[in-house]
Amino acid sequence: MGVPFVNAPCEAEATCAALAKHHKVFASGTEDMDVMTFGTPVLFRRLTIAASRKLPILEIKLDKVLEELDLTYDQVHPQHHHTHAVVTRRLALSAIKEHKTIETYVAHLQQHPSKGITIPDEWLGDDAIYKQARAMFLEPDVIDMADVDIKWKDPNVDELRQFLVDKHGFNGDRVMNAIEKLKKAKTSHAQQRMENFFTVIPSDKASMKRKADDKKGAKAKASAAAKRGRKK
Repeated sequence: MGVPFVNAPCEAEATCAALAKHHKVFASGTEDMDVMTFGTPVLFRRLTIAASRKLPILEIKLDKVLEELDLTYDQVHPQHHHTHAVVTRRLALSAIKEHKTIETYVAHLQQHPSKGITIPDEWLGDDAIYKQARAMFLEPDVIDMADVDIKWKDPNVDELRQFLVDKHGFNGDRVMNAIEKLKKAKTSHAQQRMENFFTVIPSDKASMKRKADDKKGAKAKASAAAKRGRKK
């Protein structure tokens, strides 16, 4: 079909994030939030949701997330908790904000044991499990970006027909019609900005500000109408 692709040597999300970080693609499209911890600058969710559900594309920007959480990128990597070291997301967030690193938080727990939290052996020492997890996200196994050249190509009509019609029994006319639509779409449209494909939904802050401005405007109109009424 001419669609460019790459084979990820390990986690697909890691390679997607690397492609976005190196500006080979604009964003990563997935429902897996791990792609954010791998460092993708932009995440698109709901790309494959059925249109009947009428859910807009959700765009998440890493820099905005870090700003809102008041964290650095090195502090956001998920941890694989031991069953005897249960830490809720809320507690994990407050702990990392207070202690800055997992190392200092673990040291704090050793000096000041917390009820319900037991530090397992694999969380201690130079080869602690959370250090291994952190390394996996900060230094993932991905393809060499120097070898990546993403270009859309023309569909191979003969191979598509052989694969879909001859091998799998799809209707030949329908396959050829689809191929013609694909070729036409590729040749008739110049590259467009991502914003052209999606409806921009304002952020919560922008929406709240607009609602507040609307309320002020409504009150001003009501006050002006009341004054005109008194003059009469």
